[in-house]
Order: sequence, then structure tokens, then C-alpha cells
Amino acid sequence: MMRVKVKPELLRWARERGGCYFSIAGNTVSLFTKKPWAEDKSFTVETEVARFRYHKEQRVWELFCEDRSGRWCRPKGTRPDRSIMPLLAKLKDT
Repeated sequence: MMRVKVKPELLRWARERGGCYFSIAGNTVSLFTKKPWAEDKSFTVETEVARFRYHKEQRVWELFCEDRSGRWCRPKGTRPDRSIMPLLAKLKDT
């Protein structure tokens, strides 16, 4: 079993945006939003917004977003980064 230490700034980022949370599975961190359903506010809708994949050999993170066809791909203009935080900042641009 792999132990993952989540950086405090990652948790702070999600907390500041409200309704965001992360799920970690292996080398992938998934970002979700949780919002009330427009038709009935007693229900919530969870949407996976982005995936971040860590490449241990290169020690870099990659950002993936879902395209219109439902495929996960790297958004144009993004490059792998040693920190996940700059990739989170790119989300508002994608």
C-alpha cells in the first residue's frame, strides 16, 4: 500500500473554493466539484473536473481534462510540472 501525503496548500486550495474535493488513487489525484442539483436542491451533483497524474521516474505532475468526447487529455498549452499547484492555477484557463 502506498502512503500519500497531501500538501496543506492543496487542501487549502479546495477549501477556499468550497464544494471542491480530491480523490487519490495510486499516482492519480482527481479533482471533483460538488454542487446542488438545479432541479432539486436537496440532491447534489458530483463532477470530476480534472485529473493530475504523477510520473515518479521524472518526478513531475501532468494535468488532464475531459474533452467533449469524454476522453481525458492534456489541455493545450499545459506542460508537466514538478508541483501540482501551477497546474491547478491553469484550470481557470481551460
